[in-house]
Amino acid sequence: MPVISAIPSPRVSRIQSNVPVLGGFSLYFHGAALTETPGFRGVSHLSEHLLADAFSDLGDDLSRLGLEHNASTGDHNVNVFATGLTSSVHRYVEDILLRPGARNILSYVPSRESFERERAVVIQEYETYLSQDVWALLLNISRKYYNYYDDLGYDADLKALTYESFLEFFEARFRQPTGVVYTGDLGAHKEWLTPEFWNRGRAIIEVKSTGPSLLPEFNTDRVCQYVPQSFSTSDRKCVIGDWFEVDAQVWEHKIVQELWNNGSTESAPLMGELRHRHGLCYSTGILMDRRPTNLAMLYVTTAPENVAKARTLGHDVIRNWEKYITRERFNLVLEGLRVHIQMVEAKNFSRGYISRFEATEDAVLTTERLATFTYERACEILAGFGTMEIHRAETGAEVILG
Repeated sequence: MPVISAIPSPRVSRIQSNVPVLGGFSLYFHGAALTETPGFRGVSHLSEHLLADAFSDLGDDLSRLGLEHNASTGDHNVNVFATGLTSSVHRYVEDILLRPGARNILSYVPSRESFERERAVVIQEYETYLSQDVWALLLNISRKYYNYYDDLGYDADLKALTYESFLEFFEARFRQPTGVVYTGDLGAHKEWLTPEFWNRGRAIIEVKSTGPSLLPEFNTDRVCQYVPQSFSTSDRKCVIGDWFEVDAQVWEHKIVQELWNNGSTESAPLMGELRHRHGLCYSTGILMDRRPTNLAMLYVTTAPENVAKARTLGHDVIRNWEKYITRERFNLVLEGLRVHIQMVEAKNFSRGYISRFEATEDAVLTTERLATFTYERACEILAGFGTMEIHRAETGAEVILG
């Protein structure tokens, strides 16, 4: 049976009638990084690049309508999306995307030239990503111990991939989308909530919709920047990565991660101790949004001579969490998260809001779930945090596993 679900409209604090109504749509394809097999690791990411190109390669319609477009690859799906004025979204979907016989993303077959070009781009992204020490360490531990390759895949597979084998993979996985999310004011277009409207001979089985969205009055794009202080006389750096078991729901991970990381260089617990007070590192924190989902990673970017001290102090901070994660800090961090979620919901025409409905249900942090998370629950999670160390690793310039 087709799945039809309507997502409740988000609450927007101040609505003005003269604010432009925005909307968007996302087509997604089930099956991505977690379903790839050896020989095809990274091919979903390559398919994403080519699907995104299909927007611009097959005409100037998006530019003419003023729509922004992009694509993303996750563990479970690849999605391509466009956002803009609701009127423009309506015109694109009805007059271009679903017009019989139209050449567009729903009838796209990558050419050999496009395949070769975008494969080179994806390989360059792979190499750039692994040149960043923290992420290289994280990805390689995930590969070595958990056989998890992320959406980046494996460069050896990408380099050995032929156009013919890629086409076979693309036809099986990404030739037709399996779902659509529409965001915005549907108005008279209620039929858009039916799979029949989108199917037209295709395999779409799921339709979701959010409510209308308005351009918020505040600016959410500000980025706070600071100039890092020198932490060593060494011109080399190492990255420490230690993994710990965590017993919590996936959506709770997002809160616990912020309890450790949110704040300034002085107020965030690990940064405050390792950098501000002891000058042992450039950056440090807790990462809990990577696979495997039952583990948290303490990372520290430091000089080789500081590794032992930074590791010991980092573990001490984690195991003495009561000193740092006070009720006052808990309330402060949760208020910041609440505002952040409201901002994302107010901008529900954006990629972030569209993508969250394609995430696994246990990973979505909503205002409703945030309201149920108590300080006592945080203490329960933190009390078991770091009691068992899973893996320890460190790296300089080298990569643990290619």
